[in-house]
Amino acid sequence: MPVITKKFIKEAVLEAVEPLAKSVQKDFHQVNQRLDILENKFTDLLTKLDEILTLFKKLDEENTFLSVQLRRLEDRVARLESQYRK
Repeated sequence: MPVITKKFIKEAVLEAVEPLAKSVQKDFHQVNQRLDILENKFTDLLTKLDEILTLFKKLDEENTFLSVQLRRLEDRVARLESQYRK
């Protein structure tokens, strides 16, 4: 029967735990790889959303500009019509 020493217990525990530790490390590596892929996809999505927001802002500015022009033209037409009727 072997003598039970601190070293013997340590080696026995390491021998028992080492396969589990390697398995967990492998699993964490796979999870990290998947998270990296998701991070890249998320970054791409945010970039596209940023582009869409930029386009939306430009369209909103154009719409505002065109609305002002339309009001100005409507006012001008109303003035011309009122002058024509007189």
